[in-house]
Order: sequence, then C-alpha cells, then structure tokens
Amino acid sequence: MFHRYTHLGKRNFLKYVYDASKNIYTNSLGDEKNGFDSKAIQKQLRRHFDILIDNFLRENKYYYNKKGDSLKGIKN
Repeated sequence: MFHRYTHLGKRNFLKYVYDASKNIYTNSLGDEKNGFDSKAIQKQLRRHFDILIDNFLRENKYYYNKKGDSLKGIKN
C-alpha cells in the first residue's frame, strides 16, 4: 500500500505529480516530456504522507475498537 500511494514506490501517483511539476521530465519509457514548471503543485502534496498515515491509524483504531466491542460478550 505504501509503495502505491506514497513516495516509497517507483511508479505511483506522487512520482507522476512531482515529475509533472518540473519544467522537463523523463517518463518511464525514456521520452522527454514538458512539465508544468510549478512549485505550487509540489506544495499541495507536501503533507500527503502524514495525512495518509493519520487516516490509516484512525481506520485501524476504529476497526480495532469495533472488533473489541463484538468480543466483549464472549467468555474464554
């Protein structure tokens, strides 16, 4: 999951966005492409990893609490 949605992977959304925000970039086939030359694009995604981790932890906590509630009636 982290390789697909964060900077840890080689080919993912963030890599595409950072490449597109450059003036000129090379795609996976080795072709040179014109980018948008925009630092604003990079700034918008700066906290992407932190937001992803926060959401991941929040969802896990929710499901853990929900599972705990369903196990309260079971005796060992």
